[in-house]
Amino acid sequence: LKFHRIALHWAAKVRQLSLGWWCTAFLLAQPLKIQQAKRLVMRRPVHVIGAGSLGSLWAASLVDSGVPVRLLLRQTPAPAPTPAHSGHMSTQNGHMSIRVTSHFTSPALISKAFCVAVEPATVSSGDCIDTLVIATKAFDAAEALKNIAHRLSPRATVVLLCNGALSLTHMASKLPSTTTFLVATSTHGAWLEKLPGGNVHVHHAGNGATWVGEMPLREGPAPSEEQAISAANAISAEGLGSMPESRADTERRLWLKLAANAVLNPLTALWGVKNGEVLNRPEGHAISEKVCEEVADVATRLCRHSPPTAAELLSFVTSCANANAQNWSSMHQDIINYRRTEIEHLNGWIVDQAIALGTTCKMNSKLASKIKKLHPKH
Repeated sequence: LKFHRIALHWAAKVRQLSLGWWCTAFLLAQPLKIQQAKRLVMRRPVHVIGAGSLGSLWAASLVDSGVPVRLLLRQTPAPAPTPAHSGHMSTQNGHMSIRVTSHFTSPALISKAFCVAVEPATVSSGDCIDTLVIATKAFDAAEALKNIAHRLSPRATVVLLCNGALSLTHMASKLPSTTTFLVATSTHGAWLEKLPGGNVHVHHAGNGATWVGEMPLREGPAPSEEQAISAANAISAEGLGSMPESRADTERRLWLKLAANAVLNPLTALWGVKNGEVLNRPEGHAISEKVCEEVADVATRLCRHSPPTAAELLSFVTSCANANAQNWSSMHQDIINYRRTEIEHLNGWIVDQAIALGTTCKMNSKLASKIKKLHPKH
């Protein structure tokens, strides 16, 4: 009996010690959880200006990842968009709904709706912006930055996410030297469907990748690798995660992306087809080869780090066409909706650089002229 009482006594002690250890472990874990929660609450939002297909896709994906987002919109007096809308949107209660449908998933499509906080892009006052992603059309990018520059924090990061980024290097001169100006190159493909009440439906038709690095040809000190990594982490999103890269890789990638845009955008717009159809046509393949030869010639003279060859450019164009085969290009969407295209920042910019270098780009010039004739806004 005495032995039994001793055994019970020590069993109780063990239970107390065990309970105490678990309680101690739980209490020790709380400060870490509280700190993590505070960091989440205190994290400054990523501001995205430009509610087109890619801007809306990024905003929704950031929300899906738990990152606070503010989508900056142009305002319109009209209560709701129309089929031939100018691109302005209206919202209610400071939020809009963005539905994203992934068309590359198998066997069934995945569609999710996200509630995204919005505010006017033209507001004269507002919270300081630490991270700004510019996802407008190329011809709107400089003005968009000018209108929002007064809200940038002293050490803000500005990430340019536009087609024709090589034509926008002058934007860096408008920013303070303390601002980190980066460029994002993405191969994701998406097109936008506008819904009543200012809401949108993004069709994510091509799953790609995104890279972030220093904007090439910028004067002054270059941002450090740590700044690029910080910016990449700030705009990373589930399924659209951005990867930091060196300035040499970034410059080279921008020339690759320029070639893809210079081939796929005008030809899909002129022929009324999706990306995947372009290189399936003998004429499309021949035009692609000529465009890439001309881009490679200009890149050899302007690209400071390992300019891509014509063969490398054509290979990249082919991979983009295949990855986004079911996507309608942005220029095709602009043409059918009577909107201004970015042709001056793509084929038109290539032609301008060639002229300045004392050479010609006949195929790029031909494509640019045909697109301009399609729409009176050019």
